[in-house]
Amino acid sequence: MAKRKICNVLVVEDHAGIRTVLADALKTEGYDFTLMDSAGDVGGVLDRGGHDVVVIDLPLEHGDGFALADAAREAGVGVVLTSGDQRLTPRVERSGHRHIRKPFMLEQLLPLIDDVLRELAARCVRRRAAPDAPRRAARR
Repeated sequence: MAKRKICNVLVVEDHAGIRTVLADALKTEGYDFTLMDSAGDVGGVLDRGGHDVVVIDLPLEHGDGFALADAAREAGVGVVLTSGDQRLTPRVERSGHRHIRKPFMLEQLLPLIDDVLRELAARCVRRRAAPDAPRRAARR
């Protein structure tokens, strides 16, 4: 049986504490991941490939997060934008990328990442399978 590729998530987030929380969650959920702040060579990391989805917090301290998101999409990488800056909401909504408003619960972000991977028909898996959706009791 062929070995299946583990889904790889690139997180671009300027706040170290949030990067740590996301790292813990992604590890627990069975993803491979790369954490970066916007001062790093994010474009170079995307160019080298290997990521299935990128989570970008807006605004970035260094660089244009919207341009980065568009470059990721052109490279076939799924995109999830996050932002707590209400001034960016109209632009985020017009971007065509999936997005979530800060503050968010991990229980909201992780299924969104899964949705993006499904939409792209990403050929990867988690180390730990995603839990099934809760089942409703049958009505009699």
